[in-house]
Amino acid sequence: MEGYSYFFNIWPWMGLGAAVVMLILLFFTDWLRMDLGKKRWKDPYWLSWVFMVCYMLHNIEEYGLYLTGAHNGFPDAMAVIFGQPLPEYFFLTVNFSIVWLAAPLAASLARKKKWPVLATGMAGFMMANSLTHVVSGIAGGYNPGLLTACCLFIPIAIWTYCACFGKGGIQKSALWWNLGIGFLYHVIMFGSILTEKFTGSLSMPLVTLILGLDAILMFWLWVILQKKWGTFVQQRRS
Repeated sequence: MEGYSYFFNIWPWMGLGAAVVMLILLFFTDWLRMDLGKKRWKDPYWLSWVFMVCYMLHNIEEYGLYLTGAHNGFPDAMAVIFGQPLPEYFFLTVNFSIVWLAAPLAASLARKKKWPVLATGMAGFMMANSLTHVVSGIAGGYNPGLLTACCLFIPIAIWTYCACFGKGGIQKSALWWNLGIGFLYHVIMFGSILTEKFTGSLSMPLVTLILGLDAILMFWLWVILQKKWGTFVQQRRS
């Protein structure tokens, strides 16, 4: 924990508190459901809030307390890769732009406007993020975030694709675009980070700005995807 500010050390636990409240609302009320005629796990609007909970728990493993009992495992791992600690604002910008802005905005807007495709946007992001943890885990063993990526991100994203896409749900064509948008975010993210690492042509403030804009781009592409494939596939006539 040494070298990190008080806020940087407590923000993941703030997310944990929010996740607990959301879990109560998700499983013990109907406030976050859209279609009461469907089971919770088949409602894309309900799942859009589940994505937020998953990522808040993921942040606990990365920045709060990971398997060895240490704190801030992910920033420390990144410091090893880069040869020096990365600034706090880098990690805060990346996570707040996704977990505290893009994800809740997508969930709220999707429910308000009845936009099922927008509701599933975070599924593609989680699949792409989990792949980075899995590949890193295969190459070098456990990394902070690997456990929640494997136990939460991958199964819930796959379930979302099975439950919400196809006959009676979102058109399957939108599934591949959903995945592609999530991977595009990570390509831009790692591309800017590696450019700074190997060429030094980008400053860390600029890289951080790029990642903030990357989150805006991803959200904008979710909205475009909603506009293009925004209606449910018609139910098969009985």
